[in-house]
Amino acid sequence: MMKTSQLERTPKMKKNFVRSVAAALIIGLTLSTSYADTTNDQIEEPPILEPSEFTFEGNTYGYYLQWIDLNDKTLKVELSLAEQKIGSVETLEKLSAPKNENESVIASINGSFFNMKPDSQPVSTLILDGKIEHIMHTGSVVGFDGDNQMHVEKLGIKIEGAINDQWEWPYSWSAWNINHYFDRLDAIMIFNNHYTGKFPVAPVFAVAVDRNEVIGIYDYVPTIPTHGYIIVTRNSNITHLFKLGDKVDYKLSTFERDASQNLTDTAVPFKDIRTAIGAGPTLVKDGVKVLDAKGEGFSVSKLVGTRAKRSLIGTAPTGQMAFVTTDSMTLDTLTELALSLGLTNAINLDGGGSSGMMKDGVYVSKPDRKISNALIVTKLKEQPIRISLNDTELFFDVDPYIDSGRTLVPLRRILELMGCQVKWDQQTQSVIVNRYQDQLVFTLGEKTVLVNDRAYEMDVPLSIRNSRSFVSIRFLTEFFGGVVDWNSERKLVTLNLPTVDQYYAIAEALYQRKEYVLALDYYEMVLDMHPSHVSSLKRTAYIFDTTLKDHRSALEYYKKALTIFPEDSDTYIKLGNAYRNLDALQEAIAAYENALTIRPNASEAYYGLAKSYESLNPERAGEYYSWLAENSTIYQYKNEANFYLNGNM
Repeated sequence: MMKTSQLERTPKMKKNFVRSVAAALIIGLTLSTSYADTTNDQIEEPPILEPSEFTFEGNTYGYYLQWIDLNDKTLKVELSLAEQKIGSVETLEKLSAPKNENESVIASINGSFFNMKPDSQPVSTLILDGKIEHIMHTGSVVGFDGDNQMHVEKLGIKIEGAINDQWEWPYSWSAWNINHYFDRLDAIMIFNNHYTGKFPVAPVFAVAVDRNEVIGIYDYVPTIPTHGYIIVTRNSNITHLFKLGDKVDYKLSTFERDASQNLTDTAVPFKDIRTAIGAGPTLVKDGVKVLDAKGEGFSVSKLVGTRAKRSLIGTAPTGQMAFVTTDSMTLDTLTELALSLGLTNAINLDGGGSSGMMKDGVYVSKPDRKISNALIVTKLKEQPIRISLNDTELFFDVDPYIDSGRTLVPLRRILELMGCQVKWDQQTQSVIVNRYQDQLVFTLGEKTVLVNDRAYEMDVPLSIRNSRSFVSIRFLTEFFGGVVDWNSERKLVTLNLPTVDQYYAIAEALYQRKEYVLALDYYEMVLDMHPSHVSSLKRTAYIFDTTLKDHRSALEYYKKALTIFPEDSDTYIKLGNAYRNLDALQEAIAAYENALTIRPNASEAYYGLAKSYESLNPERAGEYYSWLAENSTIYQYKNEANFYLNGNM
């Protein structure tokens, strides 16, 4: 067994091993350790950590404590998934294996709750390398940022999807979860390559998305694309939205949950998080006992009222993190233990047979079963290079590095966040990048990059490290016109690069505040970068038509939007309105009729036709007003129709 250094403890925490074991035997407690399974003729090796004792309300409990110094900048707190999948289980020992020769795992502890039967689906939120990979609205979420600061929130997560850059109804969509199976007809599920487990049985409606493009639509569950995901449902409300070749994307937003665990409208900042798991309940927050299992959605009788082996993690004001596993105790006792250790923030993890901890690759306390995931503390040979793009830190499965004085970063992740499509061509050993109207071709080992067949020289060649393509950050900033900054203490590269999403978010915020002229500037910046951005085309057209009264300019933008997305009834209606504003009534009528072929019950189209025919054919106008009076749910249209039909107009 590996010899380890003695943990620093206060005198109150130091215990003699022999006396502790004897006391545990006297009160009938069993300390769960990796050396417990011995025979009389075997000699026990000393434990890697000595057990400690805690006395509360007259009872004495055994526990193991491991302190980790999060001030050490060569440490990372990471999520380890069983077999790198969601829905698998394996031993804590396998979960604690280092990923490569440049790092070692110095500590690990079992992670979140999961189903043991009939599958191994997690029952918690999971964030891996900055990406949300699973969602569950029970308990709290504990996360760690790039500076190893711990954050605990009662978090809710919303999934909103877009088709062809359109985030509003009727072209938007939503999903229930990521990498979680629901046996419900109305469930809308997203699965990516981290998932292994059960899928809905055919017939279903499934969309395969690769690099944000719909590459297949099926009535069964297809193979998940390597660089994408599948959307699976039996919900007929969204099946008509997706078509081959559509651009599809989704975003995740974080909110508070109410007492019924439903999402509220209050946003919760939870950005720049490298690793997170759902667990709970929270025991201590900001130095105060906050235990409220029922308020976090747990069954009180099952979780709070019973004694069981427990695991917890917490942090002290000094920047030290505690991993703790215990003998059988209640959550209330566990909370008191956390407070006695001086923890200002602490949260309960999965317990019972899942409870277990390792130090330097050796069991301290061993789980009784295989588990779904673990939190591991990785020590690197040197402080890692970190990247922040447009005020959001990025996390990678392979870290950036410095070579010959140049900072090299993983190519795919950064460029995809900038709206690029990235493909590897095995035959030519090249990375092909498509960004709106531009194509870039990087070739392995070469400094030359082709941009629309024109050659540019980079300062260092494209390289491969741990199966990832790396490129000089200097080239990215020079080519895309960004600004770069360097924080030597944090080893943090800050990139500010113009992106479509960045400008569009600003434009939308201004639009919602009705600052339309300012919003127009940012929509036009989006269109300079991405001329086919449908939502920006439509917003620009609307501002020209309604605010600036430049109806002819509005027509041009609406027409371009329709060449990209010709089945948009709303845009046909707005096109008709713009024509009607120019008194081009025949063109307006054609636009409204096109809208009705797509959406036969569109009240706005019937209203536009009625208004257009008032001067051309009053009898025909009356037919459309009659439809509105009988069928429209919009008060303005129904009221105006009745006025017209009663001869008041």
